[in-house]
Amino acid sequence: MPTKSYAAQSATSALAPHAIERREPLATDVEIDILFCGVCHSDLHTARGEWASVVHPVVPGHEILGRVTRVGAKVGKFKVGDIAAVGCMVDSCRTCERCKRNLEQFCASGATFTYNSPDKHLGGMTYGGYSERIVVDEAFTLKVPANLDHARAAPLLCAGITTWSPLRKWGAAKGKKVGIVGLGVMGPNLALNLLDRGFTVAVWNLETEVMERFVAENAAKYGAHKILGAPTYEGFAALLKRPRKTLILVVAGKPTDMVIDNLMRVFEAGDVIVDTGNAHFKEQTQRAELVEARGMRFLGMGISGGAEGARKGPAFFPGGTRSVWEDIAPIVEAAAAKASDGRPCVTMCGVKGAGSCVKMFHNAGEYAVLALWGEAVAVMRSWGLSGASAREVLSKWKARGALDSYMLDITIEVVAKEALDGEPGLLLDKVCMHAC
Repeated sequence: MPTKSYAAQSATSALAPHAIERREPLATDVEIDILFCGVCHSDLHTARGEWASVVHPVVPGHEILGRVTRVGAKVGKFKVGDIAAVGCMVDSCRTCERCKRNLEQFCASGATFTYNSPDKHLGGMTYGGYSERIVVDEAFTLKVPANLDHARAAPLLCAGITTWSPLRKWGAAKGKKVGIVGLGVMGPNLALNLLDRGFTVAVWNLETEVMERFVAENAAKYGAHKILGAPTYEGFAALLKRPRKTLILVVAGKPTDMVIDNLMRVFEAGDVIVDTGNAHFKEQTQRAELVEARGMRFLGMGISGGAEGARKGPAFFPGGTRSVWEDIAPIVEAAAAKASDGRPCVTMCGVKGAGSCVKMFHNAGEYAVLALWGEAVAVMRSWGLSGASAREVLSKWKARGALDSYMLDITIEVVAKEALDGEPGLLLDKVCMHAC
C-alpha cells in the first residue's frame, strides 16, 4: 500500500518527501494512521549514518502514536478508532527462550526494529514513524487511553519507557533499602554496587570504627541519606523498612551463626535474612529451619567473583524457599553481573541449601579449570617457551572463541608477569619455587 513519508536518502541529505510501501494488514496486524511521532536522537544518528549497518533511504521514528483504521481478522485487543502506539520494535521470532521471557529485544534470531531493520514481510528494510501510516502486529502495539494528551504521550515510547521500565523491573521505589552486615572485603564492595544502582544501604560491622569510616568516606558521593550505619543491631534494624532485607557477608561458620542470632533478636516476622558465605549446604538447611521457626525468612546464597565481582557485579547462587527469593530477587538481580544477552548472572538453584551446594560445585569447577591451565603452562615451560611466548600461545587460543573464559584471562595475565620488588625472573617461577 503506497504511503507518504519523510526519508533521508543519504547520510548527508535532509529529510524529504519519499514514497514507501506498507503491507496490507495480516490476520494479527493493526493499521495505524500516525498522528504524532516524537524525535529521538537515535533518529538523527541513523539518518546521518553514524551507527553501523545503516541502509539508506531511512525513514526514522519510533515514538509513534495514532488512530487504528483497520484490524486483522484475529486481532483481539484493538478496534477501529482506538488510539494505539508503537515503540522501537515491531516483531521478533516469539519462539526462543528470550522471547518467551518477554525479552524480545534480545531475541535469539534478532528483533525486528521499527526502522532500518530487515523487513520479513516485504523484503528490504523497515520504515519508521515519519510517515502517514504503519502496519504492526498487535503483539507489538500498545493501547493508549483516549484521555491522554496524544502529543505528550508519543515520547513515552522511547525516553519514557527507557526510564520507567528498569525502575519497574528492579522494583525501585522511594525508600528502597537493603541491609549489609560485614564490611571486611566483600561487604563494602557489594554495598557500593547496590548504591550505584539506586538502593539505600544500611550497614553494620563488628568494629564500629570501620562502619563509621565507610559511611563517612562514601556519604559525599552518594548522599548521607543513601548510606546509613548503626553501631548496634537495634539501631541497624531501625534503619530498615519492613519487611527488612539483609545480606550477611561475614566469615562462614560460627561468626555467621552469631550474626543470625543477633538479627533474629531485633528483626520481626516476615523479615528476610540472606547468608552469602561459603557454608556447607546442610548448614544452610539447618539455618533456614531455625530462622523460619521464628517467623522470619532465610535464604542461603553463594557469591562468586571476589571483591572485584562484588563491586562490579558477581554471580549469585540462591537456594531456599521460592517466595523468599521472589522478594529478594530485585536486589540481587540488580547487583549481579549481566550476560551478553542482558540476563543477570543469577538463578534460583532449588530448595533448602541448593544454592550453597551449586556454589560448592562451581568452586570445584573453577579450581579444576585453573589446574588444567596450570598444566598447560607447565608443559609449555618444559618445552622451553618463555613467559611471553606462553602468553602469546594462550592469547591465540582465546581468540578462537571456544576456550575464551575468565580463567584463561587470568592465566594469560599472570603467565608472563615479572617478579615483584625488582627481583629477576617471572613471578610464576618464584611462586612455584616457594610452593615446592
